[in-house]
Amino acid sequence: MQNETTVLDSPPLIFICYARKDNQDDAFKRRSLDRLLDHLKPLQRQKKARIWCDQKIDLGTQWDDEIHTALSSARVAIALMSPSFFASDYICEKEMPKIFQQVDAGQTILLPILLSPFDLGSAEFYYSDAQGEEKVRSLIDFQAANGMEKPLIGLPEHEQDAVLLRVAQRAREIVTGKKSEVPIGGERGKHTPSNLPRSQTETFVGRKVELREIHDRVQDESRLAIFAVSGMGGIGKTELVLQYAMRYRNAGIYLGAVCWVNAQQEIGSQILGFARSCLDLDLPEFSESSELVAWCWRQFPTESSLVVFDNVLDYADIEDFLPPVEERFKVLLTTRSRIESEAVSVLSIETLLPLQAYRLLYETVKDERRFEREQIQAAELCEWVGDLPLGIKLVGKFLKVEPDLSIVELLAELETERLKQDGISQIKTVFELSWERLNAAERQLAMLLGTFGKAAIAWELVDRAVEFCREETACLLLEPKALRRGRRKLSELSLLQRSGENEYQIHPLLREFFRSKMTQEEQRWITTAVAMVMIGIAKEIPQALTLEIIGAVTAAIPHLQAVAEDLMKLKSREECGISEDEDLIWVFVGISRFYAGQGLYADAEPWYAAGLTVARSLLGEQHPAVAQSLNNLAGLYQLQGRYEAAEPLYVQALELYRTLLGEQHPAVATSLNNLANLYQSQGRYEAAEPLYVQALELYRTLLGEQHPAVATSLNNLAGLYELQGRYEAAEPLYVQALELRRTLLGEQHPAVAGSLNNLAELYRSQGRYEAAEPLYVQALELKRTLLGEQHPAVATSLNNLAALYANQGRLTEAERLLVQAVEIFQQRLGEQHPHTIGAQNWLEYVRKEMG
Repeated sequence: MQNETTVLDSPPLIFICYARKDNQDDAFKRRSLDRLLDHLKPLQRQKKARIWCDQKIDLGTQWDDEIHTALSSARVAIALMSPSFFASDYICEKEMPKIFQQVDAGQTILLPILLSPFDLGSAEFYYSDAQGEEKVRSLIDFQAANGMEKPLIGLPEHEQDAVLLRVAQRAREIVTGKKSEVPIGGERGKHTPSNLPRSQTETFVGRKVELREIHDRVQDESRLAIFAVSGMGGIGKTELVLQYAMRYRNAGIYLGAVCWVNAQQEIGSQILGFARSCLDLDLPEFSESSELVAWCWRQFPTESSLVVFDNVLDYADIEDFLPPVEERFKVLLTTRSRIESEAVSVLSIETLLPLQAYRLLYETVKDERRFEREQIQAAELCEWVGDLPLGIKLVGKFLKVEPDLSIVELLAELETERLKQDGISQIKTVFELSWERLNAAERQLAMLLGTFGKAAIAWELVDRAVEFCREETACLLLEPKALRRGRRKLSELSLLQRSGENEYQIHPLLREFFRSKMTQEEQRWITTAVAMVMIGIAKEIPQALTLEIIGAVTAAIPHLQAVAEDLMKLKSREECGISEDEDLIWVFVGISRFYAGQGLYADAEPWYAAGLTVARSLLGEQHPAVAQSLNNLAGLYQLQGRYEAAEPLYVQALELYRTLLGEQHPAVATSLNNLANLYQSQGRYEAAEPLYVQALELYRTLLGEQHPAVATSLNNLAGLYELQGRYEAAEPLYVQALELRRTLLGEQHPAVAGSLNNLAELYRSQGRYEAAEPLYVQALELKRTLLGEQHPAVATSLNNLAALYANQGRLTEAERLLVQAVEIFQQRLGEQHPHTIGAQNWLEYVRKEMG
């Protein structure tokens, strides 16, 4: 027998209760006990705990006594639940009753794991407590490590190990009394890649049933689960889904990713932005934006992910952007509209129950004495606003900033305001009451904020808009103190919410309300101020985007779109406060470049088209902005391979430029070059050549020899000559273009790498392999330095250099480079891209030659 000292010094015991049948599979990955023991082994090795299961019983030992002794000293009991577990008489009549006795006494902590599906509610255990009173318990009362809806046997192997690890970590915490340094259980999800917006409420009450129903119905699907939460504006749909996403992410249900998409903004770019910033993906190039979005979904983690589309007006708007039908994806929508799709399950949420509404008001005001005096009136106030969360929140904040105003007085004031507004709805009456508390400067700030888009507003944009009002005598916000006071007052009344560092947001209903308050004169100067800020940002968006530029301008795009939408509503030039004609289409150009530069051509097209429509309606057909818009839309069609649609637009743009600007203008040269490039893409070389020549001569005359446009024109004409087999005519032009780009742009520029590659290709076509090789090598090194190892342009250089080696019979070197090129093309462009197929064909040819 062990002495007392030994017992006291012994580490705590972890008892594992299981059915032997569940650990007899030939495949180790299906033996849950053995795998759990592996996770617990470090605890035993470090002498932090003793691990006991009936495998520890030696032959000849009284096994019933041994089990009882082990159980009596167990600090932790782990139950591996399954049909075999509940079918075992010994477990149900001996082990589990003893465990429950010790759980009731606070001696043992029970950690269940559900191995395979079973009706836990039907399994009850009978036992006597310390006083001899008979009790009954069920394991359904205990939270299983993997949740009752996710039996271990149905999970991928890596998720099974994650569950077993969480149990081992929890056991370590219990026996050591120290919190695990590695996140477990509900904390694991905090490391899940996510872009959830900031919650707009300090207190979330009254939606426990809805939260559970959302989870049960979403998780009930074995295929792609699409679940919509619907209800009227202000009822709290977005906040409910946000709370769900945060809660179940933190609970470790969604360990893959949690992606939040505002359906009122461009959906594709938001998904791509999430892939870049949250998943750290380097996006490939695709001809269609839908292919790029589909590629992003394929790169999501294998664990379960939640995708939220907030404020969906029409299911068709998001249908093409949904993730693939795979069990790892769950999709939630919020909508005020009726979703007509059999693929979507809908939960309509109603206003809060009276007690829930009362609690929300109480938690918002946080004034116990006031509620003690006016408890009945507080309930009446909730009823007056229709138990609508937005209304309760607004009147609650109103009471908070007006501590001397009684609830009775507020009710009377609301009723008076409603009568004055002649039938206005309760929520708008609350808006009106708050509006009456604002001074003139604060109202101007509210109207200014309402002019921005339906997204978070960087306060820097507000400051810049106010700066544009320096000459506007009606502006009361020019004094910095007035601006700060206005922001503080709007925040106090809950009319404005801080959503991030120097970033604020207003509710969509409030945005509409603020915009409706503008007089015609206020609308003119306020919308013009916001428009000029956004036009300035649009002008800074180049055609060639980098990740840095995309990250810098993404937050501004919804506000650019708001300005564009306002311009689209104008019927005449006189209605517009933007003074310069050329500025009118810049917001459309900026938005389109943002999408086209990422390969999102389908998203760019409507904005280029809208820019053309606005230019024509406000400026007339005979205006350079119309020609520019025609040229922009044609360029997009060419990128999409829609040559027949592009050609008439290029022709119209060229004719219009010639009519308006004359033959001697750089815009005419650009238009000639663009049309020539289209003809070259179509194989119409004879039609392209005279246009290239005219463009080159015009650039030289107007811009001089030392200009990047001249270098581009030389390069384009040389490329045409090479395609025609006119190598002697092409070479001097390629050489001039290379030298000019080096002089004007420096050695470290992608255009220089392009020129080196083009000249090398020409030499290879002529069989001048020794001259071609150093140029190929320089181009490859330069692209690697400027663009990174995994860029498609690097793969192109690898492919071209490999082709040279193959021509020279250097097959081993060629194979090595082609393998690299194929891998990059496959990863960045996909299996079916022409570049991938071309490189694979080269590789097959080389390997065939190698025998």
